[in-house]
Amino acid sequence: MNIILIGMMGSGKSTLGRVLADLTDMEFIDTDSLIETSQKMPISQIFDIYGEAFFRGLETEVIGKISRKTASVIALGGGAVMRPQNMILQGFTVYLRCNADILADRIAETNTRPLASKMMELLAERDELYKRYSNFVVDTQESISQVSEQILDEYSNNKRT
Repeated sequence: MNIILIGMMGSGKSTLGRVLADLTDMEFIDTDSLIETSQKMPISQIFDIYGEAFFRGLETEVIGKISRKTASVIALGGGAVMRPQNMILQGFTVYLRCNADILADRIAETNTRPLASKMMELLAERDELYKRYSNFVVDTQESISQVSEQILDEYSNNKRT
């Protein structure tokens, strides 16, 4: 069963995804990385040149291509939940929730987030969707090891039911 990570930019999807994949011996798939590789440019450049709608189309296409995966840790882009057709992946979906101030601090460390200036607005818009699509909500203010342990405990419990 897949572990699917959703949440805002800066919530830790890529970092935790790699850790969880290592701990479970599962493949790690980061949809944003797949898009960057296929387009041969960073997401910020895709936004600048082609716009958000084009990027969202690429995102939906990539999610469709990986939808048959069954034993992977999958990190979805922060806005994937905005299109219901993106939430077709089967598995244990975890909302990586994070305090807005911490998200802002994490995002400030990099200049590659095209929607960073709208972070508070996006969080307000997406929070309910993240909750709706998730099987488990975990706060990512704690250490990576603590958060990954919580996720794996819930994942194990969920696999048994």
